Amino acid sequence: MSVHPPGPAGPARLNVLQVCDHLGWEGSRMHGVKRLFAWMIPCFDPARYDVSLVSLRKKDLSEETLESLGIDITYLHKSKFDPATLPALLKIIDRKKIDILHLHGYGATTFGRLAGAMRRLPAILHEHANLTNTPWFQKIADAVLEPYTDIALAVSSSTAEFVIKARQLPPEKVKTVYLGVPLDEFSRRRTSEEIAAARHELGAAPDDFVCGTVTRLHDSKGNSYLVDAAALVLKERPRARFYLVGEGPLLAGLQQQAAGLGLGDRSCSTASPGTSRPSCQRSI
Repeated sequence: MSVHPPGPAGPARLNVLQVCDHLGWEGSRMHGVKRLFAWMIPCFDPARYDVSLVSLRKKDLSEETLESLGIDITYLHKSKFDPATLPALLKIIDRKKIDILHLHGYGATTFGRLAGAMRRLPAILHEHANLTNTPWFQKIADAVLEPYTDIALAVSSSTAEFVIKARQLPPEKVKTVYLGVPLDEFSRRRTSEEIAAARHELGAAPDDFVCGTVTRLHDSKGNSYLVDAAALVLKERPRARFYLVGEGPLLAGLQQQAAGLGLGDRSCSTASPGTSRPSCQRSI
């Protein structure tokens, strides 16, 4: 790793490049990796690190929050298997004099580790999902690029097992690092007035028992299980109300599922992310 010489004020800053496949899913602005960047990147000490972000895809609905935080984002506008991704990434690495690559997603970890090998830079593979298996082409890429992976971060123990077994990285390279959250945003004790206002925003009565989730409405999130559970709970607690707060391709299907179970709009509804996330969580 080539670290730039220290200046008169002290040690030089390390230039860190975060690389991800994309910052959102079609039909949804809520994306876990995007939220991770919004929480993580501003926490880097600017006196020690210069952190920038590259998305391999085009600009989407997710970037607004990140750009409002002053995060330096570059979009490569490349498709999933576009070989031109590698030279485009190398140009950014050279221009920004990158010292460390932090990689998220199959495409980012493949092209990123190739670029790291070519520029002799340390590469961090960060896995956020446990998909139990990988496509055949990813198995080949992971096997070839294992020597160029300095460390792998997994967001849970089961994800670490996935990284070892499916992504073929040796256990000594894999570390479990749970995702943190900004405590100021979520842990502050709410007043009864704030809770009442949040419940009113969702349309919940004072004596309703409120359950729900704030999520992306996608198969991988298992939202349909909550709808099934709602039907069982309502038999015992008719004053319960269930909310699925989010966007995604399953919105219409979840609404149909709730209607088919006879839950009705008052018992199980899908709210828009226009309702603030903290408000939803204060209500549940």
